[in-house]
Amino acid sequence: MATLHCNCGKTCIKLATTIPRSKTVCCCDDCFDRFNVLHKHFGGPACHAKNLPALYCTFDNNLVVESGDIFFFKVTPVESPTPINMASKCCNTCLMGYFEPYHHNCVAINSPERGAKIDGADCDATKYSFISFRHGKERFDDMLEREPQFKGVPEIWLKGEGMEEGFDGTPKWEERLMDVTSKLSEPAKGQPSGKTFDDLLEERGGKEGIVVLAK
Repeated sequence: MATLHCNCGKTCIKLATTIPRSKTVCCCDDCFDRFNVLHKHFGGPACHAKNLPALYCTFDNNLVVESGDIFFFKVTPVESPTPINMASKCCNTCLMGYFEPYHHNCVAINSPERGAKIDGADCDATKYSFISFRHGKERFDDMLEREPQFKGVPEIWLKGEGMEEGFDGTPKWEERLMDVTSKLSEPAKGQPSGKTFDDLLEERGGKEGIVVLAK
């Protein structure tokens, strides 16, 4: 079993699996803001992730809270629908997010290089399967300059100009996206006392009272 911790270690969530279904990198505004608002409002452990691309591991949506049951929820202040993010009050670590159209039967967890700590799982940033990207080649090139370990990683162009082929010049982005989507749609593996992200959300008042942090 893999476990998810906040930066200070007071919270611990047991995951149902040790191998992520997918590992992605995203440079979109929504994902930048997930970290930037935490840094702006709280500073502390979140500041190391400021203005860096988001790295996500998606694990089965079956969770057991083992300690530090002190989470609160926040959404990135954008006009479009956005994942609900769960963070720890003790050290303001953004732990995980869920948005059904993207994540299906998985939760998106920040890689150890960007946010929460994951023990016992394969989250090596040099082995990410593709880049999920939406906001233009200039930002993409800037990200590769700062993050050279991702050069050569297959790309998926999800939105905007160039959608037909993607930056890599092949039409295979759609095939790659369908492959990842099918993995995320598989039923989640169970474990004793396991709960979904929605279960944890409902136990804490559901979508009412979610903290919205201004940019």
